[in-house]
Amino acid sequence: MTLSNRGSSILKILSMSEGKGNIKSLAKSLELAERTIRYELEKIDDYLLSRNMKPLERTFGGNIFFEEYENFTQQAENLPSESMMDTHERRNYIFFKALFKEKINLTKLCEELDISRTTIKNDVKYLREELSKNNISLRAYQEGLILEGTENDIRREQLKFLKRYSNSMFYDTSQIRTKTEKIIEEYIKSVDFKVIKSFIDNVQKKMNKVISDEAYNIIAVYLIITVLRIKKEKFLEEIGNQNFLADTEEFRCISSFKDILEKEFEIEFCHNEILQITDYFLGSHTYNFEQSYYKNWIEIEILVKKFIAAFNKNIHTDLSKDRILFKEIINHIKPTLYRIKNRIKLENSIYAEVLNSYPNIFYLTKKAIKDIENYLGVEFSDDETAFLAIYFKGAIDRNKFKEKDLKRVLVVCAHGYGTSKLLVQQLNEIYTINVVQTIPRYMLEKTLEEERVDLIISTINIENKIDIPVVKVNSVLTQEDIAVLDKYELSRQKKRFFLSEILNIIERNCVIENKEELIEDLNGYFENKLVDDTEQNDLRLSDILTEENILLNQSAETWEEAVIKGGEILLHNGYVSKKYVDSLAENIKKYGSYVVISEGIALPHSKTDNAVLKTGMSLVTLKEPVIFPGDKKVSIILSFSSFDMNEHFTALSDLNELIFGHEFFENIMKARYPKDVIRYINTRLI
Repeated sequence: MTLSNRGSSILKILSMSEGKGNIKSLAKSLELAERTIRYELEKIDDYLLSRNMKPLERTFGGNIFFEEYENFTQQAENLPSESMMDTHERRNYIFFKALFKEKINLTKLCEELDISRTTIKNDVKYLREELSKNNISLRAYQEGLILEGTENDIRREQLKFLKRYSNSMFYDTSQIRTKTEKIIEEYIKSVDFKVIKSFIDNVQKKMNKVISDEAYNIIAVYLIITVLRIKKEKFLEEIGNQNFLADTEEFRCISSFKDILEKEFEIEFCHNEILQITDYFLGSHTYNFEQSYYKNWIEIEILVKKFIAAFNKNIHTDLSKDRILFKEIINHIKPTLYRIKNRIKLENSIYAEVLNSYPNIFYLTKKAIKDIENYLGVEFSDDETAFLAIYFKGAIDRNKFKEKDLKRVLVVCAHGYGTSKLLVQQLNEIYTINVVQTIPRYMLEKTLEEERVDLIISTINIENKIDIPVVKVNSVLTQEDIAVLDKYELSRQKKRFFLSEILNIIERNCVIENKEELIEDLNGYFENKLVDDTEQNDLRLSDILTEENILLNQSAETWEEAVIKGGEILLHNGYVSKKYVDSLAENIKKYGSYVVISEGIALPHSKTDNAVLKTGMSLVTLKEPVIFPGDKKVSIILSFSSFDMNEHFTALSDLNELIFGHEFFENIMKARYPKDVIRYINTRLI
């Protein structure tokens, strides 16, 4: 009785998790239907019995237990030689040969795999159909079938193939290898993963950016492919969005560290190669909020504010001032738009779980996202919408209840911030814990050196020996998961309190003689049940748009002249340097009329380093509209500068409310004096 490579993979996964597994998770890991997994489990039972080992145990909910996993692991070295390939595995093996060797000989493959000529022809037919989807072909020549396609398409297909094997390539220390895994290992052995890792880590550190495991693996695999392709003198022909990519901080950072790869592998990166690597870094999802690059960041912020407002009007909890929600969605939107525009499908869908657990929130999110879809000309899939819904669920709960510091829990999740957010959301609904960080797997050891952690909760197997308890759970917690977590003495959820709410109650009924001392006493009494949310450093619109920053009924021949007028007000009043004023028009020439945020209204702005002295805004109205790129008429110019990317948060909310809710254009255009504008703002905003 022999064991197929698929069966071997299942037993390997079970062995790596101390014999425990689940049909659903196995199906996800192996990209197979659950019915196929169940069928394979039956064949595994027959194999185990033939080797005098106990069959697999099944329990309710699709859980599996492999009692003989230690015995199986000891015999691992003998398994590959006796394994047989099923159709799926055989085609993967042939796919690799065609895609990476770029030439296959049918006669040799028949002999190597011990299959018939008819079988290999059927496999090649399937292969050609798959490759043709990405404009790649297998052409027949005298020496065999030769791979043909553009370098960009071939690399994209190679990445798609190797990505499925990235965990076994980088993290799997098991001796169990399928035939395809062994040939991949042989193919990439000349590329030292430690050097690839050093390059990625240096770029991350310089950019102050922590990417998800999934994104990390994609970038690592692409770099391996790139190194090997350049060694074969295969170079990229053309890259889209060259001007945009070359103007990013990521491009400059990657250029400064490319020597790490060039010296080690004795290659040289041309301009196109650096642009392509930049593209992959830009598409990676980050775990931190502050360091994101947006060509049109103000427009994105306005869209997100409208998105939150559209959702907010349909619920009873006010989320409009929730900074965490705003930053979470801003952080999530960038890689989401990248995936949509590049037709990259989310691999770790939580749609079914979200729809089942929070259907109302999901449908409200889907309804509210329409403005962003219409503005950007994209459509959010149900999978993408589900991740956004989780942020709203978290915000709703956060604005009802507050967290307190008890058990210090570290959450480890391979598939990015959205999935870990779903898990943290569920944990906070059940337990009162302090989630110190949510991290990808590769950051675990470093994080443990820096953080005190009482418990690690992970959605993936952690093989290394760690002194801290580790609990493996599903991204959607099951009753079995909760039962296991309860054993670690986690406190069940209790209500927390906002300091501002308590102060409001006291102020309505008493005269407070010493507010600072009262707050100190309240903090001492409530201990960690009280969260101080009273600190406010926000600037309102009336703080940054003052009378001396307003010019009405001006003349301008061109949009450039109008933009310069607004910028010079900021320069004259000490908000920005001359460099900032120059960059306003340059950005519009480079990126188009993205600053036209509503009909007749433009908001010129820039992110020029060290050119902003303080946060401010100027307003210029025109006698006659000027025509911006894209044939857009503009009569109101609101030039804007932000000192730290945070101070403007409330002011931008104020502006957004006026433009989209209080006939802003009509009122500003009929104003005769700057004080009329200020009066309008003050009467409309409370």
